Amino acid sequence: MAHTSQEPERRLENRAGAWALAVADRIGRRVVATAGGEAEAAALISLRIYDGATIERLRHIAGLSHPGAVRLVDRLEAEGLVERGPGRDARSVALHLTDAGRGRAAEALAERERALEELLAPLGVEERAQLGALLDTLLGALPADRRDLESICRLCDYRACDGNLLGVCPVDRAVIAHETR
Repeated sequence: MAHTSQEPERRLENRAGAWALAVADRIGRRVVATAGGEAEAAALISLRIYDGATIERLRHIAGLSHPGAVRLVDRLEAEGLVERGPGRDARSVALHLTDAGRGRAAEALAERERALEELLAPLGVEERAQLGALLDTLLGALPADRRDLESICRLCDYRACDGNLLGVCPVDRAVIAHETR
């Protein structure tokens, strides 16, 4: 069988897709076990950073319809994880984590980190540095705007990119670059 020049690229894409799916599955299982679902985890983790966010903002972050986001917030409120408060105008509602919600978000992030530590365990120090540089490049190519950042980083420990205000987060750097063009 003759090999085409595209086969190595297709093989790379296939392997990247398989690994990405394995990562998503492992994180998903751990987060679902802790937070009850990906949307729940995204809401709790995002509210750690965006305290006072609206249902509309959470809707975009979690990729839900407006009715789906309302139902999500209703569930989180019923579980004592989120409180509604007055928003910036009469029509909006600001969402805030309760102490229990902050705890659940921290648990979900810890489970996510454990899953990633297990997945990255086969790599040595130099390989981790190489992967880090490659991931910065790949992540930096993804966002077009701040909404993309919020969606891409919906399960991230945003504070792990400590100094993100200084542009350490590659997604944040890319958004800032887009905004200043």
